[in-house]
Amino acid sequence: EGIVEGEGNTFSFLLDAEHEDILKYAFASQHNYSMQILSANKKWWEELDPQVRSIIREAAAEALKYQREVLAPQSEEEAVKRFMADGLEVSKPSEAELEELKRKTRPVWNLFSDTLSQELIDLVVATQQ
Repeated sequence: EGIVEGEGNTFSFLLDAEHEDILKYAFASQHNYSMQILSANKKWWEELDPQVRSIIREAAAEALKYQREVLAPQSEEEAVKRFMADGLEVSKPSEAELEELKRKTRPVWNLFSDTLSQELIDLVVATQQ
């Protein structure tokens, strides 16, 4: 009683944080994905030769593609296997159930549509593809 039995994170993050020790259920809502952030000190970045910045950007784009297409799916699959082995109940919603979740949460978008730029909204939509 009083213990969180669910949490909104990627399965790989939950596994890395060892939350499977207290969780009983895992629901593959697909509302989130495992992401990595590349950042640099602005002064340092601006002092780099433009060709070096270009090489770093290209390498980052390649790493991003690999992370999204290979590493993240592998991590999620491994986490699901561990969860199941540890006795967690893992639920994977059907396409119809996912569409219903999107429909029910869509009003939240409306709360912020006046304060967020269309560019940001388009970016969020693109990440969901």
